[in-house]
Amino acid sequence: MTPQLPARSLRLAGLTLVNTVIQIATMSLIKYSTAVDHTQYIVLLAFYAAILLFNIGRFVVWGRIHREFPLGIAYASSAIIFPCIVGLSIFYGEPFAWHQLLGVGLVMTGVVALMRDA
Repeated sequence: MTPQLPARSLRLAGLTLVNTVIQIATMSLIKYSTAVDHTQYIVLLAFYAAILLFNIGRFVVWGRIHREFPLGIAYASSAIIFPCIVGLSIFYGEPFAWHQLLGVGLVMTGVVALMRDA
């Protein structure tokens, strides 16, 4: 029989996942917007509008996380974005070195230590 996670932990995980997905979508839109010809104002406006809407949504999710959880837990949970950033940079073919993986591992170890009481 597998142990059940408390509903509070599942709620934090879900809100953090939503926040992380919104951040990744925003980062991707920003990355793609740099490839758009700057004379295509409508396309750029659409990118910037989408980025703004995603960030408004992220602000709402952040507000929910901060209302329900202590500051130390809320910010620690958001550190899951660091491995995602490394993964996204690999996806885009950017250079990757072992020390980046080491840094992400250290950050995530700290997050696990902070989240033990969540």
